[in-house]
Amino acid sequence: MKYKFKSIRRKIDDLNVPFMSKLFSHPVAVVLVYILANFFSFISPNMITWVSFVFRIGAFAGILVGEFVYAALFAYLAHLFDSSDGILARTTGKTSKFGAALDPLLDRIGYSMLFSILILKLFALNMILESFLVFIMFFMFFNELNFLETCSNYKEDVQFEGKNKLKSRMSQFKRLFSIPIVGKMIKGYVVLMAKLKINSIPSLIETYFVVFIIAPFFMFNYWLLVLGIVLYVPQFLFSLFRAVTTIRRLRD
Repeated sequence: MKYKFKSIRRKIDDLNVPFMSKLFSHPVAVVLVYILANFFSFISPNMITWVSFVFRIGAFAGILVGEFVYAALFAYLAHLFDSSDGILARTTGKTSKFGAALDPLLDRIGYSMLFSILILKLFALNMILESFLVFIMFFMFFNELNFLETCSNYKEDVQFEGKNKLKSRMSQFKRLFSIPIVGKMIKGYVVLMAKLKINSIPSLIETYFVVFIIAPFFMFNYWLLVLGIVLYVPQFLFSLFRAVTTIRRLRD
């Protein structure tokens, strides 16, 4: 075969990824990319991006009609293909500026669709508290996009990958936590996560897994929704901190 499992795994191992992706989607994505790269070479990464979006539409439809288990399965497949498009592009050398722009655009549309329909569906089922908790997550997601846009407009790096980015991350943590023992604990945690190639801050992906893939099997138990919020808070606050730092730097 032209593309080996080892080389595909290496493409993944070079990335810092969310914990849930590392655990649940990337092992399957390796197999999927292996099959696509070797036996279906006519399929481009951008086509996989669109397939991921179609699965998100399937999850949207599942929530709309109240078939929450099917919605969860579609949500997982959407994330699986969303994880695979970039890996396929790097494996086959088919990276493109269009693909790099298309992927986050469809992600934002897809996430917005799922949050919106879930809020409305839970409200229609008289699950007012659960609907409000999902609304809080949607509010955080929408505002985080604005924070990231603020940073990207001024060419601020918000991905935190690689050695130089790790140093940048550590400097930000030192500003937030000046207590020596706390600083050492945070530094040890960040270094450990960097070695494991896992994002040190829980991200939207963890929240996505809890809310759209796990919670449907438990009829959106409000404790799971609270967990989704708790997992998203660190990334939300850190994005806010980065945006505020960027604005202050410009003013200075």
